[in-house]
Amino acid sequence: MIRIKINTGSTIPIYKQIIEQIKSKIFSEELKKNDLVPSVRALAMQLKVNPLTVQRAFQELKSEDLIYYKRGEGTFVQGEVKGSHLQKKVDEIDADINRVITKSQIFNINKDTLKKLWESNLKSIKEKK
Repeated sequence: MIRIKINTGSTIPIYKQIIEQIKSKIFSEELKKNDLVPSVRALAMQLKVNPLTVQRAFQELKSEDLIYYKRGEGTFVQGEVKGSHLQKKVDEIDADINRVITKSQIFNINKDTLKKLWESNLKSIKEKK
């Protein structure tokens, strides 16, 4: 069973939270090529969400070639994440960092303050693990 945490108070839709957490497990190789992913029904029950929410997440993961279905057997991790998938994630993070830098310039926030915010957030993430 994979562990996924849903934040119902988040502005991020639940299906996107599922997508990002499964992607994270694939990119970190916690989930490897041909690993079985819980069924839509099982994951919906585990997370206490509507099965259509999980189905929507799985459809997007399938469209990105991260998972595949094998009739009568289940849903599996497509394969090793390299090249374009990994580069896409790096590009997304790079774009996010650029938005933060641009916003900090607009608000006249200096580099030292940004660095403190970065370190504080990293510390907070490490403490949650």
